[in-house]
Amino acid sequence: MTTGRGDGRTTLGIAITGAILAAREGAAVAHGTTNAAGFVDGFHTGLYVSAGVMIAGAAIALSTLRNPVDSTRITAVTDPA
Repeated sequence: MTTGRGDGRTTLGIAITGAILAAREGAAVAHGTTNAAGFVDGFHTGLYVSAGVMIAGAAIALSTLRNPVDSTRITAVTDPA
């Protein structure tokens, strides 16, 4: 694992997860839960959304990957002339 600057996708993912966390935490606290319980609720929701995006991305990647070419089926074309 490397450290340093994250690329744009990492930063965007963290920002979206943080926004979900903040929204859920605020809603939970507004309904009378403690700050800590609201934070945990928001964190869980953010992680669930992140996991869902990851699973969807994996499904899309698997469905769009091409089958590798089988090198044993390739035959040489010879010029009959």
